[in-house]
Amino acid sequence: MPRPDMFFRRTKKTPDAPSAQPAEDAPVYGNMRAAVEHHEAATHPDGRFLVDYHNRMLAEQGGIRRTDLPCRALSPIMPNLFMMAPVTPAAEDWEIRIVGQEIITRLGIDATGHRISEFLTPDQTAHHATIYRDVAAGRRLSITTGRIEGLDRDYVTVEFVHVPLLGPDGQSKWMMGGVFFGDLIRTLI
Repeated sequence: MPRPDMFFRRTKKTPDAPSAQPAEDAPVYGNMRAAVEHHEAATHPDGRFLVDYHNRMLAEQGGIRRTDLPCRALSPIMPNLFMMAPVTPAAEDWEIRIVGQEIITRLGIDATGHRISEFLTPDQTAHHATIYRDVAAGRRLSITTGRIEGLDRDYVTVEFVHVPLLGPDGQSKWMMGGVFFGDLIRTLI
């Protein structure tokens, strides 16, 4: 089974590319290469759907709760979602608790049960952990778009949306994310 190399750090855009393109010096994770850009808002319809759901649940009940999932409202995008929980109280490492089937199918890997430190360098782990702590604490959402190449796959664009999630105890700060592929757009009800 390939390593669960599904997390990517930001790289510079090349001048001849209007969107993020993996450059020759882009980070390589196992058999995959990626370049991503950070955005203020989701552009993929499924990404916007997840952000809207997060905002609605924040207003109605203080956020999305792990105990409320899976749910009918998110069923159209559940195959594209994943959940992560901090491994330590300081949240310096994160465990991938659940990975949706569409992510597994499209990337050809299942990272469920793995920690980000298992496949990222210590600097990359620290960088991602900082972002995840901010998202889990509700200080910001993390929305990135980019391009992934490798594992015999080539995607035009991929959007990653990270939102806070209240853990099973209703207090712990987890994170839920979506991976939305540019060539796969669902019709949402």
